[in-house]
Amino acid sequence: MSCSPSPDSPRPCLEKVDPQHRIELSEQAQQNIGLATINLEPATFSRTITVPGIVCEKPGHSDVEVTAPLTGVVTQVYPLRGETLDPGDPLFRMRLTHEEIVQAQADLLKTTEELDVVGREIKRLERITEGVVPGRTKVEREYEKQKLEAVQRAQMQALVLHGLTEDQVQSILKDRRLLKEVLIYATGGAENGERSAEGDAQDKHNEERKAESSEPSGLERAVLEKATQTQSDPGSGAAGRNPRQARHSDLTPPRPRRFFELESLVVDQGQHVEVGKPLCKLGDHSSLYIEGRAFEREAQLLTNAVAQGWPVVAVFETGTDKPETVRDLHIVYLSNAVDKESRAFPFYVELPNEIARDARTSEGHRFLSWKYKPGQRVQLLVPVEQWPNRLVVPAEAVVQDGAEIYVFQRNGDLFERRTVHVEYQDQRSAVLANDGSVYAGEHIVVTGAFQLHLAIKNKAGGGIDPHAGHQH
Repeated sequence: MSCSPSPDSPRPCLEKVDPQHRIELSEQAQQNIGLATINLEPATFSRTITVPGIVCEKPGHSDVEVTAPLTGVVTQVYPLRGETLDPGDPLFRMRLTHEEIVQAQADLLKTTEELDVVGREIKRLERITEGVVPGRTKVEREYEKQKLEAVQRAQMQALVLHGLTEDQVQSILKDRRLLKEVLIYATGGAENGERSAEGDAQDKHNEERKAESSEPSGLERAVLEKATQTQSDPGSGAAGRNPRQARHSDLTPPRPRRFFELESLVVDQGQHVEVGKPLCKLGDHSSLYIEGRAFEREAQLLTNAVAQGWPVVAVFETGTDKPETVRDLHIVYLSNAVDKESRAFPFYVELPNEIARDARTSEGHRFLSWKYKPGQRVQLLVPVEQWPNRLVVPAEAVVQDGAEIYVFQRNGDLFERRTVHVEYQDQRSAVLANDGSVYAGEHIVVTGAFQLHLAIKNKAGGGIDPHAGHQH
């Protein structure tokens, strides 16, 4: 054998290697043992602690309870149980039966008609020659109009407080008709999750109304006046909005898309429901938490990991020999209390979910299956220390035989057994000492190392220890 540099190894010559420490395998033999290699490169090794965890929902965000905004009868149920909905998809159609709502709409219509009559009277008086009609008459009509406008604004606000949207109130004024039905939508759609059953027609009417005149309506003027008053009063800056939104309105990133699953239906078609009663429950599992439960003594280690910004690794059981590993997760927050009974210290890790199955029925109903589900058990690997510039291999790459620990370096179809010193080893990784036993850039066997070790021992004629390579 000639001595020449090899592209697979920085060590130039294999003739000096003891033949008892190398073996040649055919391509078929390599496939039989599932042989795989990695290119050994210096890397930062994270020493971790293993913490049990469980996938859980985000409190206050994952579950949404839809309640009846008004009293009425459910005339139609649109989605099926288990169906996935987008924000703004229709859920229910309700016929209004609440006497107070009906009367409030009627009062608003009556006031609006009276305003029209007074307005026409004022225009008529303006056309009459001055002196024929006393000026006091016109002034009285203008005062009457102002009083009716005040009553109208109050009636419009009362309807909004009862659960109608501003668009619905405007449609009553424009169409001069009482609302008979409303559509209830998944959250994130129309305001308050509901709007009138004539939604498309109302949208068209609203566009026409905006195109016809730029003058604000009575309700719009009231809103503008309140907004102006709020802005001019420094002490009332947080009265109309969330203080966090006021502080971070320019920094808040756009929310990710949400998918709502209809988890439960509380009402049936034809059922009468009172205002505030639950109609259904929606669940959004597009983003979840992993609740880790560490020991009380590990709290300081977790605090340090969060302070350093070290990513967390989650390991899911798959029912096979290879568990699923999810990397680059981050701790959202640490609990400020230790459980009194279990003495566990909880913390929470953000877990973005993935769609495992997306199917639609012939009727157009959509059903999603998520990869990660609340209740799943998981192991969290939390870094507690980092060692830079280390030679790290998977734990399966090292073979221990008595006091000796070996790895195998590949050179074509030849595999050389190297004695190494392991500085640290856990169930998943081993850190090799950088003492010249192995070099960066070499190809190290990570799967099939134990079989190679047995083959070399068998070739040398030595007895095979069935427990070699295993640690107890």
